[in-house]
Amino acid sequence: MKAKLHILYVLMLFVSLVSCNSNVNVEASAKPSDTITIGVNDGFLHKDPDFTLQVDSILNDSRCPYGAECIWAGNAEVRMKLVVENSNPILFKLNTLQTFGQEVQLNGIKFKLIDLFPHPDIHTKFSYQSYRVKIYYSTLVR
Repeated sequence: MKAKLHILYVLMLFVSLVSCNSNVNVEASAKPSDTITIGVNDGFLHKDPDFTLQVDSILNDSRCPYGAECIWAGNAEVRMKLVVENSNPILFKLNTLQTFGQEVQLNGIKFKLIDLFPHPDIHTKFSYQSYRVKIYYSTLVR
């Protein structure tokens, strides 16, 4: 009975994630830690603890483009949306530069931004939809 309720809960969580955006692609896992890549219209569903993670938006990308000479590396800032066990969404920001905050711990889960793709290039324009966020997560002992 408990297993059926858990499956029903995960299914309801999945439906609520997809209903917020009809174009969301979802990847699922139950690993306690992993590195994942999420696109702008994608989501990640984790089981035990149950949480969903989505890229809410790319707030800025001032990284030095390939083919350019810059005086600093620049930074990209990503806003993520986390829903833990059917609670209200939590919005949080991660940056490509450590000094601006590459990692955060929320509800017993650690998230660290590894990279943002594609990297700016002076010869190529990328659409907003082509962005992908590479994130490491680790579920911590509660």
